[in-house]
Amino acid sequence: VYSVRSSPADQPSQPLQGSYSAVSLLHQRYMSAVRACERLPLETLQRLIPTYFSKVNHILPLVEKDLFLHAQAQENSSVFLERAVCLVAAKYKPASFSLRLASDGPIMTSRQFCSEIYKGLVVAMDSGLEKDRVTRIRILALMSLHCEGYEGAEAASMHLCQAIHQAQTAGLHLDRPGLMAEDSLPNLFWCLWTLDKMHACLGGRPVLLADRDIGIERPDVNAKKSRSGFGVWFSISDLLSTVISLYRPSADDSTTGWEDGFPTFEELVGDHTLGELDFTTLGAHLDLDG
Repeated sequence: VYSVRSSPADQPSQPLQGSYSAVSLLHQRYMSAVRACERLPLETLQRLIPTYFSKVNHILPLVEKDLFLHAQAQENSSVFLERAVCLVAAKYKPASFSLRLASDGPIMTSRQFCSEIYKGLVVAMDSGLEKDRVTRIRILALMSLHCEGYEGAEAASMHLCQAIHQAQTAGLHLDRPGLMAEDSLPNLFWCLWTLDKMHACLGGRPVLLADRDIGIERPDVNAKKSRSGFGVWFSISDLLSTVISLYRPSADDSTTGWEDGFPTFEELVGDHTLGELDFTTLGAHLDLDG
């Protein structure tokens, strides 16, 4: 009688340690992606989208308003961009009430709403569900305005890093024939430029965009008689860029600091501002912690 000894390959496979938790995590990510593909209730969109364009987008024009609203009216706008817009708008206090993810779903707080929206967008972007590159850049930039959890600042910075990488891949930083300064793509790039300075300041990180690598004309905000919201934002970011350069680590210790008169906020705003830049806008508070 011969005894046949089975090989390891013939043995029934045993679940690896931690595999159940991995499967659970993958299932959660899958469900988050599925929910992220669903449009938000009309009541929620009607509350948050006007808030975003009246309180945020004129300062940081990441979204092209007319095209976005037209696409939304035709019901063919990006569901992920809609959710990213709502993620930012829900942080504005007056708009953060009676928020729902589904028409028959429970009313959520701003923190709960933003957390669920954000988790779905993270999975959707990681999975490449948004096919349009420019839309992907806009979404990632909006996601960089959300900071949640002990790794929130790092994740927000990574979203901006991805947006900048995509923008450079698409050549948004390069001049093209017939390119106008008021075109939406240059505006989108300079929004990323300002966010780069903000994240470098808040997170103590090096700036990602070097001015010597930029081939498009800078916005000349000083040449305009009336300052727009973005004009003031850009002026502050430009000032911040100079301040950051004073603290940049370097073997050269010849930097002595700011020798000239430091401009006041009133000087940055200027004497004439557009109607969109009222006192309420200047004093608006966005809770970036969700």
